[in-house]
Amino acid sequence: MEIKFEENDGVLVARLSELSDWKLFESIANEITHEFDGSWIKKLDGLDQRYWDVKINDCELTLHLEHYLGIMLFPTSKTSKLKDENELVKRIADYLAKTKLDEEAS
Repeated sequence: MEIKFEENDGVLVARLSELSDWKLFESIANEITHEFDGSWIKKLDGLDQRYWDVKINDCELTLHLEHYLGIMLFPTSKTSKLKDENELVKRIADYLAKTKLDEEAS
């Protein structure tokens, strides 16, 4: 999995996939909950987008899928924990980069 990082106004965004693949999204979601002991606090699904918020320790991140944009992971909101949340985004993305999830979903 090739991951690209962007920073917008201090918020680290990890682009996990350029594909808007629901199966890949769910595989990524499962990895996040199993490997990082996360729990889903909100799951919003639309016709061509998904926003799932996960809590890991004291951090909240959003896993997002949008048609034409792909799959991204970023801190849910700018809080006093933003530095920790950005570091967690990086740790999760680095872990996912070593997996074969994108090949399995294809």
